[in-house]
This record gives sequence, C-alpha cells and structure tokens, in this order.
Amino acid sequence: MKLGAWDYVLKQNPVRLVACIRSALERRRLVEEREQAVREGEQRFRQIADIAPVLIWMTDTTGTFMYFNRAWLAFRGKSDSEERNGGWIDGIHPADRSRCEQILQAKIATLQQCQIEFRLRRHDGAYRWILCNGTPYYSGKDRFSGYIGSGVDVTDVKDAEAEKGQGAELASALIETLDGAAYAKDASGKY
Repeated sequence: MKLGAWDYVLKQNPVRLVACIRSALERRRLVEEREQAVREGEQRFRQIADIAPVLIWMTDTTGTFMYFNRAWLAFRGKSDSEERNGGWIDGIHPADRSRCEQILQAKIATLQQCQIEFRLRRHDGAYRWILCNGTPYYSGKDRFSGYIGSGVDVTDVKDAEAEKGQGAELASALIETLDGAAYAKDASGKY
C-alpha cells in the first residue's frame, strides 16, 4: 500500500478478489471519464478560440508559448510549429522585443496579469500595433498551468490618435502665429 497499491488480496482470502477487481475496474472507469471530460473541454476551447476574431495564445508554466489560434496564425502567415517555442518572438519589432520579453518574464515570475503593446509583423511584412492581455490560468486545485491571452490590432486607433494630436498641434501653432484675435468652432458649431 505504501508503494501505491490500491488494494490487495491475501492468498488466504480469495473471496475478496471479486471485490478488488470490481473496485479496480470502477476506478479505471472514473479515470477514463475524467480524461474524456478534459479532452472534450480542450476541444471546446480550441473551437471557440478558432472562431474568435482576436489573436489568442497560451503558455505553459515556464512561459513557453504552446498554442496559437487560427486568427493568430493567419495574421502572422505562419504555421503553429513555426510560432511555438519562441518563433513568434521573431515577429516582434526589434525595438519592442527586449521590452516585451522582460515584461512577460516579470509577470510570469509573479503570476500577475499583464498588458503589453508592441508591433508585430503581419503576414505581408507590415508591422501592426497589437495590444495583448494575458492572465494566469489554473487547473485542478489552484495549480498554476500557464497564461492565456488575447491580442487585438490597435494600429488604426493609434494612427487616428496620432493624427488628432498633430491636428491640435497645428491649430495651436497657427493661432500663435496670428497677430490679433482668433477663434475657432468645433464640428457642432461651438466656439
């Protein structure tokens, strides 16, 4: 029993043999049901992740990326095996790479949620701004199992914010060059 046996039957008591066999078969059935439930849960997750219009990823406990959904792979134009084990890092803009790696490692070491914004090379070679959010996930009895996260392309938002900022700077510079009074109206007609 100390070595892990579930049950035993003494030679002097063969009547217990039937009960031990039934018990072993029942335990095996329960284990198989649990394993099947886990497989079905993983299958459901992958189906949901693959139809989501966001980039979804998962790591193991060491921070090694082990899963990318279809949207991620299509965005990158890479296969799952090309992206795994750090291959995806090659797609990060060189100016953002070390910062992203440092943030990820720090968050993984402390099991904290993380949010990172970086440029990621798309399948056509263009770099796009991605906002990634990751959170630790747990299995069993609060056992840390890795991170799961999502990424959204925010390039258009960043470009619009930059244009808006440039417009405000231009208006301020123009007003400062005017001699005398000046006023401006917004789109609703307010001064």
